[in-house]
Amino acid sequence: MNFEYSEKSLELQQRLSAFIEEHIVPIEKEYIAFQSDTNNMWQRFPKIEMLKKKAKGKMPLKSYALLHGELSEEDEKIFLNWVQTLR
Repeated sequence: MNFEYSEKSLELQQRLSAFIEEHIVPIEKEYIAFQSDTNNMWQRFPKIEMLKKKAKGKMPLKSYALLHGELSEEDEKIFLNWVQTLR
């Protein structure tokens, strides 16, 4: 069996890592502080929508990728796991 990642999967991983380093890591402490404040218990972190918009511009959209045959089954699983982190 071949347990190596496909080229597309590796590219997706690289793009995801770059996105995290560029956009998520810089606001991580702010996010933790927001979530730690009991006044924000049922509130959504204000920068989530901004991050979603940035992610859509930098990561392939599932529907486009699937329609154009760009994602293998393994790549789709990786992509869907990433999308879940944005919700």
